Amino acid sequence: MKIKVVLVICPQVNPDRPPLSLAYLTTYLAKRNIEVVCFDFNIDLYFRVDDKKKNLWDSQCDIDWLDENRYNSINLVNESIIREWVGQICQTSPQIIGFSLLSTNVYSTLRLAKEIKAKNNGARIIFGGPETYRLFGLGNYGIFDYADALVLGEGEESLYKIISYISNDKKIEPAEGIVVKENDILLGYDRFNLISNIDEMPFPDYDVFPLYKYKEKGQLPLIFSRGCIGRCAFCFERVYWKRFRCRSVDNVIEEIELMKRKYNIWCFSLNDSLMNGNIRFLSEFCDRVISEGIQVGWWGMARIDSRMTEEFLIKMVKAGCKQIAYGIESGSQKVLNLMHKDYDVSTIDRILLNTYRAGIKPGINLMLGFPGEEEEDFQQTCELVKRNGQYVSYVNISILGIEPFTDVYENRIKMNIDFKDATNWKTRDRKNTYQIRIERAKRLAEVVNKYVEKVFNFANT
Repeated sequence: MKIKVVLVICPQVNPDRPPLSLAYLTTYLAKRNIEVVCFDFNIDLYFRVDDKKKNLWDSQCDIDWLDENRYNSINLVNESIIREWVGQICQTSPQIIGFSLLSTNVYSTLRLAKEIKAKNNGARIIFGGPETYRLFGLGNYGIFDYADALVLGEGEESLYKIISYISNDKKIEPAEGIVVKENDILLGYDRFNLISNIDEMPFPDYDVFPLYKYKEKGQLPLIFSRGCIGRCAFCFERVYWKRFRCRSVDNVIEEIELMKRKYNIWCFSLNDSLMNGNIRFLSEFCDRVISEGIQVGWWGMARIDSRMTEEFLIKMVKAGCKQIAYGIESGSQKVLNLMHKDYDVSTIDRILLNTYRAGIKPGINLMLGFPGEEEEDFQQTCELVKRNGQYVSYVNISILGIEPFTDVYENRIKMNIDFKDATNWKTRDRKNTYQIRIERAKRLAEVVNKYVEKVFNFANT
């Protein structure tokens, strides 16, 4: 049985560049002779709305997509658009429709999947992506009203296994990374197999995307690695990717050169959890770029690491590094320890200064509301901003959302947390509530706007 697969991503997600996850899935399946059609309805909607509404894709407007009432009130994804998208999907006559769920596109995705189900065209609907894993972990099994199966975690091998079942006229079997529902019983496992050698992954193909529509022209996503070496108590990335895997320098440079030739692209945004998860790889990559005179620009996230000396950062700049965003989270040593961060505040100060001296004004991410944070700890975070504001290009402020499977979630009772959902939680002593976290975020924003060159981003996560 010849199978056609449609992969879909709905609004709202980052419109800067094409979705790397869909690009990887497309090429992975195409290498196995599976016909794939991609629909990036996120960029479709972003491209067609007037300029005044494009700010709804900024991170500080995430709450408009996360809250159902606010989502309904902005009414960007209306019935007419849903019917149009349903028509485009059904016109391809797919046997499988795969939706990528992220926190900010859940409501759009569920509306679209519901309408496709109502068409009763026989297509199997599969949900994957990080929000699928989150919803499953939080016990939100209502998503089975729209999906025939869930892919949990890394998607390539699990989706291909589902395709193999359907192409052989077999029912989808539960397995590691694949969950189905039979007679109101969930079958499957949140454990899943990982691609051990990610050098074996085919390079993503962006021919299926309208590159001219994306916000940042002349840029493509890129990864050095999958996973994270950290063990942060609040972080879902570590849980989602399970373990850290790094590509080889040869493999990354081969992809960069291919993308430069094929798309006339030399700028790359790293989609890694952190660019410096493997310092030896990063050093060797920079050495190769410099020695071979490769013209490339790149930027991404990094963790605080004492090996990020001024000399090392200067080499990164020579190799094309344009921007680094550090996941600092707090200026309080007590809170950093509670978070299981493996560095101290003095190292933060030193690395921010090193980065500035090397020729980069870094961005920093700060998180408020970790259990145990008190007013004194909050003030220490404000002092960190004051000390380092002249070296920093921007600050992204978030408040702690408690995600499933993380250490905070698993230990929420022990940590005296009254948990309603990821956002609406509080400690039983009422010293850490949503209102307190929001109030601190506003106060920190005032400090940032006074001491940092660029206005902060404030996202509820």
